[in-house]
Amino acid sequence: MTQKFLPDGLSKVKDFTFLSNGEQRYLSQIQGRTYANIFGLVERYINAKVLELSRDYWFGDQTALEALVRFSDEELKHQELFGASKSSPQKECRAATSSRRSRTR
Repeated sequence: MTQKFLPDGLSKVKDFTFLSNGEQRYLSQIQGRTYANIFGLVERYINAKVLELSRDYWFGDQTALEALVRFSDEELKHQELFGASKSSPQKECRAATSSRRSRTR
């Protein structure tokens, strides 16, 4: 990957003055992937919790149940978004890592 994943203000990679620009970019990408993975995990937890809470409304307040189902649907979209964002950069990171390893041997 040729671009940073997170802005410098958020990643603070510029504080690592001993790293080259390429290494700072690589660190930013690692931080970004970590952030995305943690956020994806939180999204999965939220959806599981919403489904658990919905049990109270199965045979009761249909409006509340529908709202929870819609909320859950939005969370599934977020999970899908994070899943899509993980797949393509991951391949690029693997390729970059393997080429980096081959240069250090």
